[in-house]
Amino acid sequence: MNILVIHNVENMFETRKTITDFIYSFQRQNPDDFYIYHRIMLPPTDAMRSVDWDLVIFDSTSLGIVTLRPRSRTAQIRDRYTFLRNTRAIKIAFPQDDASCGGVLDLLLNWLQVDCVFSVRPEKKDLIYPITSKSADFISTYSGFIDDDDVERLKKHRRPYEARDYVIGQRVTMYPAWGGRLSRLKGLMAQKFKQECIERELPASISVDPSDTLNGNDWCTFLGNCKFIIGAPGGHSVWDPYGVIQDSVNDYVAENPEASFEEIEQACFLGLDGLHEFPGFGPRIFEAAIMGCGQVLIENPYRGVIRPHEHYIPVAADMSNLDEAFTRMSDTGEVRAMIDRAYTHLVESQDFRISTMVKTVLDFFQSKAKLHKSPPLTREQQKATEAAHKQSLARETLRLGRSEERLEGEPLTNWANRVLSGQISDPEEVNMLVRQNKEL
Repeated sequence: MNILVIHNVENMFETRKTITDFIYSFQRQNPDDFYIYHRIMLPPTDAMRSVDWDLVIFDSTSLGIVTLRPRSRTAQIRDRYTFLRNTRAIKIAFPQDDASCGGVLDLLLNWLQVDCVFSVRPEKKDLIYPITSKSADFISTYSGFIDDDDVERLKKHRRPYEARDYVIGQRVTMYPAWGGRLSRLKGLMAQKFKQECIERELPASISVDPSDTLNGNDWCTFLGNCKFIIGAPGGHSVWDPYGVIQDSVNDYVAENPEASFEEIEQACFLGLDGLHEFPGFGPRIFEAAIMGCGQVLIENPYRGVIRPHEHYIPVAADMSNLDEAFTRMSDTGEVRAMIDRAYTHLVESQDFRISTMVKTVLDFFQSKAKLHKSPPLTREQQKATEAAHKQSLARETLRLGRSEERLEGEPLTNWANRVLSGQISDPEEVNMLVRQNKEL
């Protein structure tokens, strides 16, 4: 089977592991198929056009082109992919942040004639995708999954609970005002808990500074050194289908950089916050469960996946019950039992594995694909096509001055191949490869 994966990752070394896990997930689960990976911001290559694709996957990062300004850029990029519109390939999209510019995304997916949308909020499909939902199937999914290989691999970074340096840890950023109050809840919670830990003299590592962001194995090692992780449902509480509110907020903040959230709301979206909510269920809940962290979360349905008290310590949205939450955190016996319940429910289940997601996609493909598949490429044809594709991309990135993408050469080629085969496991080895990459 010939599979084309469209993404928008500029540098695989410096992106979140959950993103690269998804991008490479199909090849890791089904290595005998033929794959081409392409960044949507770059022009399609002749090699891409020459292949009779069976399956085209639009990763969530690729769909972010709907937020580009000026808006004409979205159409310009879209039009490069006209060759995919009428292909017989099954086209599947994985959108995530669709509360902002969801209307533009609906138009894009309809233009691409996608066959299926794997949605993190399928219950909102008629609101967000009134056009696409009339022709495409919608399947419920999550914004992140548990990599089967990670469960055992990450255990060596999981320190014994009693030996962890931090009582509470987290890394988040304060979301722009145009996402509404729900989008800012993680940041506000982090600020509040950081102050509480100072006052209660508890060792903590909590930051909303983007420069403190941790990626890849650094993030997992950090989790393995925290007894508790705080969190809140992601997503937005302002429905902005064409990005008009986002533009208005950005313009207002440019002229009033010290404006408070309330002032921005008054000027740009008064009365709109909370009319629709688009809560998310992020991969950090899975990551914390794998690393044996107790989870202290803003109480929310979380799509029915986890339940308060049973899997996490609930905190009110106004954070009025912090004394109760800290008291529960001090009950080590109950906390350890809660951590074990979350591990059993989330990690030991197959429902949240990336392999299960891949199987669901391929099952859909089999149900929709025509009886005949494209003739398989020989191994020599695959190598020639892949080489031609990479050479074209290398020329294009050099022309655009984007050599940092490292589309060719060492150490990225070996690194990518070893990631695909699950060989890289030591964070120091990854860090060494990253350093080598930056030196080239």
